[in-house]
Amino acid sequence: MFPIATQSRAFLAVGLLSGACKCSNSSPAGSDASTDAAPTDTAADVAVPTTASISMPGDPNGLYWNATSNTLYIADNANNRIVTYTDAAGITPYASLPAASASGPGLGQLIPLSSDGSLLVTRFGYGTMGDVVHVATDATSTVLPGLDPTRERIGLTQAPDGTIYDTYFVSNGTGYIGSVASLTLTGTETDVVMGLQKPVGVLIAGGSFYIDDQDTNALYTTSVTAPGTLSQVALLPDADLLCEGANGTIFSGGADGNVRAIDSSGNVTIFASGFTKARGVAYDGLNHRLFIANHVGATSSSNTIEIRPVP
Repeated sequence: MFPIATQSRAFLAVGLLSGACKCSNSSPAGSDASTDAAPTDTAADVAVPTTASISMPGDPNGLYWNATSNTLYIADNANNRIVTYTDAAGITPYASLPAASASGPGLGQLIPLSSDGSLLVTRFGYGTMGDVVHVATDATSTVLPGLDPTRERIGLTQAPDGTIYDTYFVSNGTGYIGSVASLTLTGTETDVVMGLQKPVGVLIAGGSFYIDDQDTNALYTTSVTAPGTLSQVALLPDADLLCEGANGTIFSGGADGNVRAIDSSGNVTIFASGFTKARGVAYDGLNHRLFIANHVGATSSSNTIEIRPVP
């Protein structure tokens, strides 16, 4: 177990991660199929809102912005599926996911794979059916085999070398013990960052992990190539999923209804507030705006995708 250094330190300099992805037509066998293709905004006269509240027909959680197709991918927890949003087409179904826990799927972060543009999304599973789902470029989906179903997974990220990492935690009777683990599509999961309690969001930037822990209300960092002592970057109350913005800024959703921005020196400010629970966040660098998954209730008709301008 790695110790945690409680003294805050500055971020490593970070740059924007690319949202572009290359796509192939390969798909795993024996999967649920959806023929809906992700829409693409190409018309020059499409309005690009920087402030909006978009009604969500479901329960949004993890978000991913594809800067090449100008498409937001949304993990819809209420309907166990992935949907997309574009400024031209609005919200459109994209992929149905395999059957989930009777308690609900508990969808978390979704990310594109650099190898072919397919997607991965975590499913929390409530301690009995936790897993990770692979969504191929033809929108068919399969569960990665052999993963421990008692692990409650939420965060996902991918390193420049293609290595995939997830966050998970398990109950120890009095609380949680959590880790960041490397993950393969064949179902191998190997702990690489330990000493956490309830890790939720994770991203890689500038050769470092950035990990928020919902039980300790803090954001930590450590090296990707040689993980060691976890250094506390900042206090981060009620932290949720993370995304990278411009100039080394990291955005965090918040269970308290606030979205926080953490700058490259570790200073935390409230970027946007007034939401019920802010879950996933995604940054559109071209149009300088942030997408926010606003969770009101599991089956509420008031759930929304919020858009806010980023100066």
